[in-house]
Amino acid sequence: MADNLFLHIYQSVWLGCLPLLRLSGRLREGWEGRLLVSTTLPRADLWIQAASVGEVFLALHLANALRERIDVRVFITSSTSQGVDLLHRGREKVPIDVGYFPFDLPRLMWRALSTVRPRVVVVLETELWPGLFSSCRRLSIPLIMANARLSPGSLKGHLFLKKFWQRNRPQKVLAVSGDDAIRYRQLFGDGIVGIMGNMKFDRVTLGQPASHPSTIRGLIPDSIPFVVLGSIRKEEERDILHVMASLRENRRDMVIGLFPRHMHRVKAWEKRLSKEGIPYVLRSRAEGKRPASGSVVLWDVMGELSQAYGLAKAVFVGGSLKPCGGQNFLEPLVHGVIPNVGPHWKNFQWIGREIFRQGLARQVRDKEELASALLRDLASQRDREEVLKMAKDYLDKRRGGTEMVCREIIKRISPR
Repeated sequence: MADNLFLHIYQSVWLGCLPLLRLSGRLREGWEGRLLVSTTLPRADLWIQAASVGEVFLALHLANALRERIDVRVFITSSTSQGVDLLHRGREKVPIDVGYFPFDLPRLMWRALSTVRPRVVVVLETELWPGLFSSCRRLSIPLIMANARLSPGSLKGHLFLKKFWQRNRPQKVLAVSGDDAIRYRQLFGDGIVGIMGNMKFDRVTLGQPASHPSTIRGLIPDSIPFVVLGSIRKEEERDILHVMASLRENRRDMVIGLFPRHMHRVKAWEKRLSKEGIPYVLRSRAEGKRPASGSVVLWDVMGELSQAYGLAKAVFVGGSLKPCGGQNFLEPLVHGVIPNVGPHWKNFQWIGREIFRQGLARQVRDKEELASALLRDLASQRDREEVLKMAKDYLDKRRGGTEMVCREIIKRISPR
């Protein structure tokens, strides 16, 4: 009775908010799909919900791994247009059906589940939807939370509905850390929460240090000490200018590759570099030209950061000098290069602090420490093969999450 009253109020709030949500440009994309209007939902054995781009990569990886084991029809939804676009592109490699995740109105979610009729629903990472969870329970559809995370702040909010969540809890929660598992047990109770390795480790492929794309290799010869400043955010641009000035003062023979996190910051960087008198060339205009020593190659071309890491002697992974959450600092390590990161990398805590203790990454406190660390890396380059071996050992101990999720799904789903 209490659940019915809550879900009635919850549905009414959704209905009252729909006119306001319609004003959102982000939500207008796929509006009919979100409301199941003029939309044909597919039948599927497995429904995977992936909130946005990061989760979509995991969903495609999981679907591919599962289809290698059993013949299963997979339907993957996302809450963002970018996620849905990526899923459509992923269909070229993994046969899946794709759609927008419906708004979580309980009646709407009931209708969606009744149409798709999945044998299992998998929710990735941190999504607790009352309409979805209660409808799965009422329709006796097993629901699994995989790669699950739950922050202390989110737990505090959800505990206001603790009794609801315990009555409508999933069949299985696979948390990515002991701390996350403890928080899920506080919310759902005992008996359903386990710990898994983060599936993101399973997606990391270590490269070969000798194999560099010819286009980048031609741009930056091996003889040039190359520093990559990757995924630089607007908030840390002033600090990065200081770092570049220090590098140029101490190593006039090197070249800096500067990668703004967002392309719309390229123009701003051009103004900054010109004002500071730092010579630079745009990557789009550098083809066939050898950059001058002490200069900056300002990257205005997408998709080449990983390749540049493969040629770098020293690397900084941005979004971390200021509280922006950080970027994935495993990417340079894949090429045998030890990355430097700032103190702010909360979005990538799944990698673990052990990576710093093992010397596979270096955390710096500020711009001064960063400049010093990059100069030390230029002066004493570590053997890439040795770094790759250490990285493989680190990753191998953390792989296996995908296999665990597949086993939980297969237990609840019959091969076709």
